[in-house]
Amino acid sequence: MPRLGSDSIGFMDRLRGRPRLPAVLGVCALALTAGGLAAAGLSAVAAFGRYGEELERQALMRTAAAAAATFPVETVAQLQGSDQDAGTLPLERVNAILRRLREALPQARFAYLMGLRGGMVVFMAGAEPVGSPAYAAPGSTYGEASPELRGVFVSGVPIVEGPARDRWGDWVSGLAPLSAGPGGPVIAILGIDIDAAMWRGTIARYRLFGALIVGGAASLVMLLGAFIFVQYRFAARLAEANRIVENSSTVVYRIQVAPTMPLTYVSDNIGRFGYTPRQVLAASDLWQQLLHPDDLKASIADNEAICRGEKDSSTWERRLRDADGTYRWWRGKIRGLRDGTGRVVALEGVLDEIDARKRAQDALEFTNLLLKTQMETSPDGIVVVDETGRIISVNRQFWEMWRIPPVAPGDDNGPVLAALAARMKDPQAFIARVLYLFEHPEQAAHDELETTDGQVIERHSAGLHTAGNSYLGRVWFFRDITARRRAEAQIRHSARHDGLTGLANRGVFREAVEHAMAQARRGGKGFAVLYLDLDHFKDVNDTLGHPVGDALLKTVAARLLANVREADVVARFGGDEFAVLATDVSEPADAAILAANLIAALAQPFILKGNDVRSGASVGIVVYEAGDLDAETLLSHADLALYQAKSEGRGDYRFFTGAMDADARTRVNLAGELRRAIADDELFLLYQPQVDLKSGRIAGMEAMVRWRHPTRGVLGPEVFLPVAESSGVILALGRWTMRQACRQAKAWREAGIDCGRIGIGISTMQSKRPAELEEDIGATLAETGVPPRTLELELTELVLMDMAAGHNDALVRLRETGLTLAIDDFGTGYSSLDYLRRLPVDRVKLSPRFIADIATDTRAATIVHAAMRLLQAIGMAILAEGVETRAQLALLEEWGCAEAQGALFAEPLRSEAITPLLQAASPPWASPPAGGGPERP
Repeated sequence: MPRLGSDSIGFMDRLRGRPRLPAVLGVCALALTAGGLAAAGLSAVAAFGRYGEELERQALMRTAAAAAATFPVETVAQLQGSDQDAGTLPLERVNAILRRLREALPQARFAYLMGLRGGMVVFMAGAEPVGSPAYAAPGSTYGEASPELRGVFVSGVPIVEGPARDRWGDWVSGLAPLSAGPGGPVIAILGIDIDAAMWRGTIARYRLFGALIVGGAASLVMLLGAFIFVQYRFAARLAEANRIVENSSTVVYRIQVAPTMPLTYVSDNIGRFGYTPRQVLAASDLWQQLLHPDDLKASIADNEAICRGEKDSSTWERRLRDADGTYRWWRGKIRGLRDGTGRVVALEGVLDEIDARKRAQDALEFTNLLLKTQMETSPDGIVVVDETGRIISVNRQFWEMWRIPPVAPGDDNGPVLAALAARMKDPQAFIARVLYLFEHPEQAAHDELETTDGQVIERHSAGLHTAGNSYLGRVWFFRDITARRRAEAQIRHSARHDGLTGLANRGVFREAVEHAMAQARRGGKGFAVLYLDLDHFKDVNDTLGHPVGDALLKTVAARLLANVREADVVARFGGDEFAVLATDVSEPADAAILAANLIAALAQPFILKGNDVRSGASVGIVVYEAGDLDAETLLSHADLALYQAKSEGRGDYRFFTGAMDADARTRVNLAGELRRAIADDELFLLYQPQVDLKSGRIAGMEAMVRWRHPTRGVLGPEVFLPVAESSGVILALGRWTMRQACRQAKAWREAGIDCGRIGIGISTMQSKRPAELEEDIGATLAETGVPPRTLELELTELVLMDMAAGHNDALVRLRETGLTLAIDDFGTGYSSLDYLRRLPVDRVKLSPRFIADIATDTRAATIVHAAMRLLQAIGMAILAEGVETRAQLALLEEWGCAEAQGALFAEPLRSEAITPLLQAASPPWASPPAGGGPERP
């Protein structure tokens, strides 16, 4: 029976599985042909042999057919369908029948059944000789079934195969079909193997007749046998080599030399990568499609160069696509296969997958490139040495930083150390530290080095160790931090000193005061704090510009330093505020002398950028006395003294007293109470009428705020308005006044009462925030619904000057909304007549101080009359404030004054008290009293 094997289509397997009998017969035919002289004898021997062989063949076929005929019909029927599943075969029964058949036929060595499954012959059951090795398991493929054997299933005609030799010995098989009934389909094939010795014995007897004829050919047969044996050994070795290839990761292939370079062979282990040899060989140019597009051109060029004889072989690394679409890296070698003339007839090559190694190599190369790039682009100077101190690697920044000639890798680091030490302020300490670290490889280090040329170098060092902690060497990092250290010093200086003058700032000054206090408590000498403020500094900035103002501050700082002792501390707190800590002050007189000297020094003219600038200073002084005071309290006391000096006349000094502190506390408390008063509705408005002198009717009124204090009674504006201005509460107070006045105007309008215009005063702080003022006015008018003409903004001359300097556009916008603008207390400020021409003002309110003496003082009357004529000439409406007598009123009427306000008409009244006056057809002041009564109603 032929051997069972795999269904391989590989070249090696085809060689390994080739039957020997056709080869023997072919060799015999070749030998008979070659023996021309013994042709007749050999023909006779062959003829007798064939005759004897045919007799044996017919006998074996009859034996197999007779055995098949004795096979039970019911068992044959049970075999139907078993060819698809060997597990359904009645194995014990069939094996028992086969054993009986083998025992009944003395010449039978083996009896077995074969079926057909999917076009493949499979082994079903068998009766083996006693002691024989296992032949095959049921269901095993009979891989090398001949076409004649397959034909038995179709034709139903018995055949004979053999003789052949295998590990079970020499055999000849008789094969007969089994059917369930006459004319039925072949269900299985019964095989009877007999010993080939009997077969050959019969043939030998028939050939004996030609022994004399073929005797001369015996030697030739022996030679042919030796040749066959050698060929068999070669095939065995070739098969062994094929098994080695198939079990390895190396893929073997062959390419035909043709224009398309088709693939003609590939080893079976290509299956490891998702392809079968059949797939690859079915499309012979598939290998070109599997190559990465970037590698295809180079691969074809290599193959063509080998075919042209330009080179014998090529080794390369390229990418091939797997069945899942991913590319892997392969290393290959291809060489030309030449014939006897040296012509390349094919290309043979091998492939080894190196994807993991290639990716690891690429990652390593990238890491090395990254490290090299980082090292070369690092701002640090880096040098790496081995365990003996020889330089392994060094970057360019290292040589540039130290300005020494480069040393090649592998050289000793001695010259480099010497060059570095020569740059150090302390070379011995530098060398000692390096040697210490080399002797202690486990230690890391971080320190700073100072060079002779003022550089500061930050040094880091760490040992290099393997994963097993073996010492490899040491790496050193050097970074120039000179600029950083200078910047840090500058930052520290800036954090403690004024950026413009270089003087100490408030924080440093406070620390100095605290230190002086601590010394004084321990029995040291006393000290004084002087707080200075420049006079008219704002005017310098506004008129000459900030550069001149800055120059003035620098010059002031220089003069202060020139007039104090070295132990004293001078500081600038911001703006034009300075402070001096005068140490070793035992008497207040010492501080007074210093203050007078400083005032005198600052009173001298300053020549700044071609300008003759005159300023001056006011000084507040506090002398330290033992107690529980702290530095901030001392500074606060000095500030209070300065405030007193400025309020009593500039260019002088004042000492802090308890009365100042009490007054300051009163003002602070009053500011807090005022905030609460606004929220708790403790404020109220009074209204003083403004009378049209022609008609005698009320043309408008001025709203005046009063405070009903819980403990102090009703307070007038002269008490709380300065506190409101200094504390910032004036903004909230201004909004409250405006809202309350507009709400009252709304109530009068809803009652059908025409109140005319209502004037409210605008503070300095409100004027400095024009956008906020516009927003407040717009919100109030929108909330109350009163027309804008109802509201008149009263601005003092100083407020008007400030707004004209920087916010004249805000005045224009406010007036365009319908509001009216009035100058309050005209004649007491510093306003220029040019302001009256340029500013959008509707009315001028003459100050009560002007009106008070016009009836008794000719000069006062002349001034007021002249001012009124001037205002009338430019078309300005005039209102006189503070009119208290009919004599004053008579003069004002004579001079053409349009409106007046004062006690002659009415004191400031509550809204409910002034309402009847608004409703009266003829107010009480409209006609003089009968009988020459009192001067005023």
